[in-house]
Order: sequence, then C-alpha cells, then structure tokens
Amino acid sequence: MNVLHINTWSIGSGAPIAAKRHCEAMVRCGINASILYLEKKQASDVNYFFEGGFDYKLFRIKRFLIDSFVRNIKSPDTLWSCSLLDNDITQMKVFKDADIVYLHWVCGQFLSPKSIERMLKTGKPIVWYMHDMFPFTGGCHYSYECEKYKSSCGNCPQLSKFKLFSKKQLDYKIRHLAAYENLVISAPSQWLLDISKESQLFRNHMHFVCRNLIDENVFYKRNRKTVLQEHGLDESKRYILLSVYSTKLKYKGFQYLLDALQEIKIENTVLLIMGNVPDKTILPSLGLPYHLLGYLSTAEDVAKAYSMADVLVIPSILENYPNVIIEAFACQLPVVAFNVGGIPEQVIHKKTGWLAQVKSSHELAEGVMWVLNNSIKYHIGENCLKYFQENCSYSSMWKNHQPLFNLIK
Repeated sequence: MNVLHINTWSIGSGAPIAAKRHCEAMVRCGINASILYLEKKQASDVNYFFEGGFDYKLFRIKRFLIDSFVRNIKSPDTLWSCSLLDNDITQMKVFKDADIVYLHWVCGQFLSPKSIERMLKTGKPIVWYMHDMFPFTGGCHYSYECEKYKSSCGNCPQLSKFKLFSKKQLDYKIRHLAAYENLVISAPSQWLLDISKESQLFRNHMHFVCRNLIDENVFYKRNRKTVLQEHGLDESKRYILLSVYSTKLKYKGFQYLLDALQEIKIENTVLLIMGNVPDKTILPSLGLPYHLLGYLSTAEDVAKAYSMADVLVIPSILENYPNVIIEAFACQLPVVAFNVGGIPEQVIHKKTGWLAQVKSSHELAEGVMWVLNNSIKYHIGENCLKYFQENCSYSSMWKNHQPLFNLIK
C-alpha cells in the first residue's frame, strides 16, 4: 500500500509536525508512506512540488501579493487564509503511485479547491485531515461564535474590509469539492468532526476520527532530578510549564493565563516557559518566579521539559486536538486547560488533569493548585500515560487509520 501525505511546509508547529508523525508511524508499521511539500525547506525533504526556476519565482511573487492582501483585510489577532493559486500535482509520480492521499495543511497558496478537484477526478480516496476549521469555512481557522459556515459565509467578523470575500471563497470550495464522494473528512477530535458535519461544504461526506500520533520512543518521562540539574534548577521546587506560541492571537488566551497566575498561592513554585516570548516586557507581570527554556529545537529537549514539570497549563479558548497535550501525557505530565474544542477528549477532569470553565482564570488557577496538591494521590501521571498509549502512540497507528485504509478499492 502506498500512502501520500501532503502539507505545505515541512517545518513549523502543528500540522507539519502532525503530518510527519503520521507518516513516520505508517513507515514503522511497514507501509510505504511519503510526504509531498510545496518547496524544499530541509535537506531531509525528499518530495516537493517547486524545484526553482522561472515558474517558482513567479509563484512566489503571486503568493506575496495574495498574502499581503489577506494581511491587509483581516483582523490582526486572528488566523485567516485563502487558497487561490492552482497547482497541479496529479502528474507527479508520487501522486500517481499513491493508493490513498491525505491532505493536511495545504494553505499558503499550495492547493486551491480547483487543485483538489483535479485530484478527486482521478478517483483516488482523498482524506482531508483537518487541523482546524479552515477546510469548511470561508477563510477563518476558528470561527468562535460565528456559525455562517453552516449556510453561506459573508459579512465575516474576522475581516476588517472586503467582508464578502469569505462568501466568495466558501462558494468556490462548494463549487469544486462538495459533489465528490471520494473526498473523506478526518480529524483528530470528534469536536471538529461534529462541527464539520453541520457545514454547508462537508455535511454529506463521510467523517472519521483519527487521533494525532506521537513517537513513544522519543516522548517518555526522563529522570526528573537529572534533567533539572542539566538546567541548574532546584529539584525541591515545583514547576508549572507554559508553552508559549503567541501572546497576541485571540484564541491562544494568553490574558486568561496572566490573570490565573496572579491567583496561584503555593510556595516554592516556579514557571518554566518553553518557546520564544516575543514581548519580554510581560515577564515581570507573571506573578511567579520564572525560568526561560527558550525555543527547544529537538523533540528530545521538549520531552525533557515535560519531564521537569509538575503540570502543563494550556489557556487556549479554542483548540482542535493539541499535540502539546499528548506529548505531555506521554511524559506522564498532567494538563490544566479550558473545557473547549477537542481538549475534553484529552483532558479528563481529575483523571488526566483539570478542565476549567472557558475564560475562567479563577478556575484555571484552581486547577493548577489542585494538580500540584493531588497528582500523586490520584495517579494522574499514570492515567495520562495510559491514555497516550491506547490512543496516540505510534503503536496505535492501525487502530486510528484502518477505517481510512478500508476506503481503498
């Protein structure tokens, strides 16, 4: 069996990591799986669409103009995309050889609805593995309270001008994609699938849950004392881990985290901050002593960060099925997060962590203190590991993907 995964970029967080891990898990299980990217970003990238030359230079100019237009019309605190440029991958050998194709994050002007329709016309099963809501909306990655994707987008609340552009883009998707039965929808969370089933675009398509996968040979709990000593940290203290992606994007909920930290009153508690903090002026307002781990470039270093901590806090007010949570679970680290999106499918209240009412900084702080005081008593770390092993390890690849493989004729 030949499986092709497609993702715009080979580097970055979220979808690029998830796509690569699904592919690796398949290869480990004896499947001939590969990934196609838009352009070569790393020496290890084998399959990529653009190899340079005049066409590539012209493409980059067009992409720059389109991306500039989108930045000019969208609200600065949101994620909003469009896919207009038409690239034909159906003549590539790696596509022709594939028995089934997985689309991951294909924005960035890689694949337009017209491009995907060309793939669908070959008759191959095409699985759109959704990492957010963009595949079935008029452009937003998360719609918040808006439900216009159920009928027809327009007057988009996330656009500051040209608000009808969202309607035109959703109509474009419907025109080229809605009629094809071999377009199958998948996502790591049931939450996202349930929303997709109500969308104007995908309501008549088959839907399958397929969890994100993590390599259990990389993500596992290290010796806490050893990794703390490597960073010169005191093993007698307790550590709250924060994974900082953005302090500006609305859905990441950073302000709720800041408010929650002011309420945490436990002695000898230190914040571990993983990731680049773009605005260092916020650090004095955190309310607790902190240690900056910075950007961790290897999965091994990320696993060590999880192994140092006593709890991970996720303040997002919308998420699909965060990789960071199952990475933490693999390292037996409990998670405190809001009861929103696909997170409740991961964080089981008082079993693998704590679920707080959405946007309640008080409950977020209460959850951190509960986990710090009760994690050992209630075997929270062991519960996290069990959830990971049964649902999201590379060993669970067949369990997750077999229903999709059964689509191959």
